[in-house]
Amino acid sequence: MPLDATYDQLMRVLSSRGLEWLRQHVMDLPDPLPADHPALGALALGARIAPVLSGLRGCPSPLEDIVTRRLARPHVRQAAGALLDGDDRTDQAVLVGAGHLIAGDDPVWQLACLALAGDPRIDLLDRLAATGKPDAATTAEAEAIICDPIPEEMLNEERTDRFMRTLMQLYCHGAHRPQFSHPRIYGDAFAKLLRIADWARNNGQVTSMAQAAYCLRLIDPDHDITSLLAEIISNQRPDGSFPRKAGYSTQDQDLDSGVWPTLMALAALNLAAWRRWRGPHPQVAPARPFTACRDFFTTTLTERFAVWATQGPKDQRLMLAACMSRATGENWFLRAGLRRAEPGREVLLTLARQAFTDPYTAHHARNTLNVDRHWPHDLESGEHGPALRWLRGAAVTIQRRQPPDPRNIDLACPEGFNRYCREALGCPPGTASIALRLAACRHARRALVALERQDRLSPEEALEHLDRLCLMAQLFEGDAAQTAAA
Repeated sequence: MPLDATYDQLMRVLSSRGLEWLRQHVMDLPDPLPADHPALGALALGARIAPVLSGLRGCPSPLEDIVTRRLARPHVRQAAGALLDGDDRTDQAVLVGAGHLIAGDDPVWQLACLALAGDPRIDLLDRLAATGKPDAATTAEAEAIICDPIPEEMLNEERTDRFMRTLMQLYCHGAHRPQFSHPRIYGDAFAKLLRIADWARNNGQVTSMAQAAYCLRLIDPDHDITSLLAEIISNQRPDGSFPRKAGYSTQDQDLDSGVWPTLMALAALNLAAWRRWRGPHPQVAPARPFTACRDFFTTTLTERFAVWATQGPKDQRLMLAACMSRATGENWFLRAGLRRAEPGREVLLTLARQAFTDPYTAHHARNTLNVDRHWPHDLESGEHGPALRWLRGAAVTIQRRQPPDPRNIDLACPEGFNRYCREALGCPPGTASIALRLAACRHARRALVALERQDRLSPEEALEHLDRLCLMAQLFEGDAAQTAAA
């Protein structure tokens, strides 16, 4: 049954009261908020729900401003760094999952999202929150939770909460409709929600009632949820918060106990008042995190690279110019004053490996350097042949062979990881394993850590990190770059 304008206005007024309760509690927190403050978890939950309210309203929700008054980029960055360093605690994952609102352009957060989304040790709900569109394996895992029967004797707050939060994540809280493996899953989920709604109403579970109301509207936007809303709003406390369990009380709730039921009630009230998603589709996970890390590393050190490119031994300048040309697409051979320079045989082999599969670096090298003087013609028929022919501008055939098995390589070792990436670049693109992506995230993290002490960063170390970042961007995101260019 559609709600009239008066009812809509009531929903918005009650939502504003709940937001004011959150605002008062958030503003009572210390500023700046310490990194170990117990309220960080509550703020992270608010940061996850704030974009949902904004999407329903079609404009930024006040909750975004409330949360960002105390939750800051350093909190998310520290949690992202800890997760990349191997700390898979739940509180770190919750903070990373909330980072889009706070640190969406931070390269450390972007890497952590990629690592989080592909790490099976992390809870499914945190993985879904960290990715824009789950892969087939994650979607199948979520479907298993949705299709898992919940007998009457097994209905409890924890079980129903996991079921409904999974459903919300798959629907992106209403931004789009997921494609389940079979149409009957929609009907099964809806029937299960009706049972949960009755159970929640009979047992006074306010949080579950709000979640059930929201999920019912996700599947059927015209479903009548007025009876659930009536139960929910009747339990709003005088301070504006919502309790976990139904019951009359005039006692003010603290932030820890009231934040989740209040956020879920706010989501249900906003969906009832605005009825559908009105904002853009939320971009949760970054599309090209390794490219972002490479660009951030390059931009931060551009001035120092420009100095190094005009100083030091010629061979080092050649490698630096090749790496920077590969990272930026610009002709750094000219910027380094290397016009008509004549690289030796060994340098040409290294230069060919640097330029392999990158057309810009090879083009700049051919047009700026004198590569013919010491060209190793005798090596073109061996293992270096494809890279040398690529540098010379000749046709190169990518062999239909499988890349090396990453299980046989020490991916934590920079040399082993580089060797794998270079060999894989000469193979047709495929799906990277979880272990390989996690290793890549940690190598990129080390480059960003080295960047933090850039005053002590030597040209050799900077070149090593940039070379690895270029390899990762090309291997894992090369297809995305070509699609974007097209």
